[in-house]
Amino acid sequence: MLQRYLDTYWVNLLLLKSVVISVLFISSCSTEEPTPKPSTLCNISEISFESEQSAMLITVNTKESWSIEHLSNWIDFTATTGRGKTSLLVGATKNDGFGRIDSFLIKTAKQTHKIYIEQKGAAIVHLDILSHTLVFVKVEGGTFKIGNYQNPHEHDVSLTEYYIGQTEVTNAFWEAIVGSLPYSNENKNYPYTMDDDNPDFPVTAVSWNDIHTTFLPLLHTKTSHTFRLPTEAEWEFAALGGNKSKGYTFSGSNILDVVGWDASNANDTKQAVAQLEPNEINLYDMSGNAAEWCSDWYSDWYNTTEDTTNPTGPVSGTYKVIRGGSIASEAGILDFHPCHAKQRSYAHPSGFQGAWGDTGHPDEPVIYKCNEIGFRLVLVR
Repeated sequence: MLQRYLDTYWVNLLLLKSVVISVLFISSCSTEEPTPKPSTLCNISEISFESEQSAMLITVNTKESWSIEHLSNWIDFTATTGRGKTSLLVGATKNDGFGRIDSFLIKTAKQTHKIYIEQKGAAIVHLDILSHTLVFVKVEGGTFKIGNYQNPHEHDVSLTEYYIGQTEVTNAFWEAIVGSLPYSNENKNYPYTMDDDNPDFPVTAVSWNDIHTTFLPLLHTKTSHTFRLPTEAEWEFAALGGNKSKGYTFSGSNILDVVGWDASNANDTKQAVAQLEPNEINLYDMSGNAAEWCSDWYSDWYNTTEDTTNPTGPVSGTYKVIRGGSIASEAGILDFHPCHAKQRSYAHPSGFQGAWGDTGHPDEPVIYKCNEIGFRLVLVR
């Protein structure tokens, strides 16, 4: 097995640009020799790999016998024991999942040196759940300006890396998890619900409460992974294209027809996910098709200027944030188009609201407001 890795990694060293070569010197600390400077003894204590299969050349520089101790099944070595000065390769297998961290020890009779290994997560993670494949895209951490020119609290927000669904959750996946679709005869009386049960359409007519009390708990019982809704900041950063953003008006283009479905091109019905062009980080339908729930409570002031790292919004509220616009969205005269990457909306988490805007009037009818609202998931672990 060690010979196989030796052959493989030496070929990688010659052919792949991603392979990094470095040298680690570990000197013995015998009583006959002066104590080496820390820069000589421990000049390298960390190794970083990309998600692809990678290798690094290290040199154990000692006159003594040495050995390597490790437990990880994704790290391998061309030698784990030896005597005297020895060069060997440390290799990491291809990573198809989250970023990972481990370590190994190089030991002699008189000293031990610990080296940490970090490997970046895959750019795209595929999860197979009940015969359905969910695709999650890694959004690299970064800083961006949340809000818009209409908002006096526009400010910089920093986010750490996260994985967000490449598409909105579909009817097919909702039904696989819950056992039925959410469309009732009463919902069918509202516009924009024709052909709602097409399996490739985004699921809609689901309230924020439905997602948290029914869908997510059931999903958790069927997989070892954890999921949640994106925060508003995560949603906006992803819609803008993350660190690859080109500053488009909509998610992926300045022309909505290229990337999104709204009232002008959807023919009064939802569309199958991922039919138009993706945005800069390969996310689909973040402008139009179904509007999308976020985890945050809605605030007129777009969070606060104090909450600038991984913000989660107000601790309480009446309404939950909705982003992205839908097939019912139309361009306004003085306002952003609802499908604009920075435009915001909201709804009661139950999905029910007063038809006149929750005026409190005793004659105000209560209606269901979620017929064009769906969601996409964030993969936690």
